[in-house]
Amino acid sequence: MKNNLRKAILTLFLVVTSSIGFAQGPGGQNPNDNLTGDNDFSGTTPAAPVDDWILPFVLVSAAVGYYAIRKKYSNSTV
Repeated sequence: MKNNLRKAILTLFLVVTSSIGFAQGPGGQNPNDNLTGDNDFSGTTPAAPVDDWILPFVLVSAAVGYYAIRKKYSNSTV
């Protein structure tokens, strides 16, 4: 159990730190610095509305996690 907890904490840490590295900054910092190759990123593109979906994603992920843990322990006691 202790080893599983360490793996879960390490995985959570890696996911959080990698999401910071891939986060989209405010648009229009450098019009020539575009990964897709076209230089049409002038900063007029609206930001993605991620803030609206944070709470639903947290609630759904907590429910799925609770379901998975409950299912795992209910199968192991049989």
